[in-house]
Amino acid sequence: MSGAVLLGSANPSPSRRLPRVPRRRDPLNLLGDPPDADRGDSVCPSPEPQLANTRRSLKDPLGLDAKRRKRKPKRKSSEVAKTSANDTHEPAVETDRSESASPQKRKRPKKFQFGNYNRYYGYRRPDEDPRMSLLQPEWFREKEVLDVGCNTGVLTISIARQFGPRLVVGMDIDGALIHRARRGLLLAKDEDKAFPESLSSFPGNVLFTQGNYVLDSDQRLNACTPRYDIILAMSVTKWVHLNWGDDGLKRFFQRAFRELRPGGRFVLEPQPFVSYKRRKKLSEEIFANYQQIRFRPEQFREYLLSREVGYSTCQLVGVSTHSSKGFRRPVFVYTKSEVQR
Repeated sequence: MSGAVLLGSANPSPSRRLPRVPRRRDPLNLLGDPPDADRGDSVCPSPEPQLANTRRSLKDPLGLDAKRRKRKPKRKSSEVAKTSANDTHEPAVETDRSESASPQKRKRPKKFQFGNYNRYYGYRRPDEDPRMSLLQPEWFREKEVLDVGCNTGVLTISIARQFGPRLVVGMDIDGALIHRARRGLLLAKDEDKAFPESLSSFPGNVLFTQGNYVLDSDQRLNACTPRYDIILAMSVTKWVHLNWGDDGLKRFFQRAFRELRPGGRFVLEPQPFVSYKRRKKLSEEIFANYQQIRFRPEQFREYLLSREVGYSTCQLVGVSTHSSKGFRRPVFVYTKSEVQR
C-alpha cells in the first residue's frame, strides 16, 4: 500500500520528483527545460550549467560553431609590429608583407671603376709579386721612384726593401687602399728587422699618397718638371683608358715623360685591349669612352717613341709569370735620353 500511495500521490516531495518526459522534437533535452517557477532546484544539476541558457541548434548539438566564432582572429604582421613598438615605447614601424615574404636581397658587389681592387694582390700572391723578378736592382739603387696605381703597396714595399732606392712614392686614387698600404708598411717593419747596411733606410724610404695622376687638361702639362729617376705603371693603362679615354691616356704618358729626369726609365705593363670589353659597362661614362677608343695598346710603343712624347729606346724585359693567363703580361722599359729636348 505504501508503494501505491507514493505512486499515486498528487504532491510528491520535490527531492523525489521524477524527471520530465523528453519532448518529441528535443529527445536529448538540448534546448533545456522551460522556465517553471514551481520546480525549484534540481537534485542532479546539468554537467554544463554555463550552456544551460544557450539555445543550441539541432545541427550543432555540441556548440562547436559557437566556440570557433569566439576565437580571436590572427593579427597581421603590421599590427604585431605596432603593438610591439608601443610596448617598448618606440615608434611603430610597419613591415611590408611583400618584403618580409621575399628573401633578403643580396648586396651588389662593389664596382671597382678605377681598377682599385681591394684584393688585387690576393689574386696574384698575398706576400710576393712575381713581377719583381723582371726588375733590375741597379735601376733603383739610390734612385727616386714613383709607383703609379700602387694598390695596397706590395710591389712598392718590395722595391724599397730589396733594391735600396733613396725614395719610393706609392700613389693610388683610392684612399682606402693607401690606408692599407701604410698598415702593410708597418707590418713589414715589424716582421723583418734585419737588413743589410746598404738598405738601412727602409722603411723610411717609402711614402704613400692618394692622388690622380691623370691631369684634367693639356695646359697643366707645362707645370710638370723632372722629379723621378724611374716611374712604374703596372697594369694601370686599361683603367686610365676606360675612365679618361684616348686623350687622358696620352696626357698620362706625357706627364710621366716630363717628370722623369734625363736617363730615367718608364716601366710599363699594359693590358691587352681584349680585356677592356669585360669592364666596359661599369658606368655610362666608361661605356662611352670604350666606344670612342681609337688608340690601341699595340700603338703605345710607336706613340711613346714619337716626337710627341720623346723616349729614345724601348726594351721588352719579359713576361710576368702567373698561374692565371690574364696576369701573364709583357713588361716594357722606355728610356729617356740623357740629352733634354
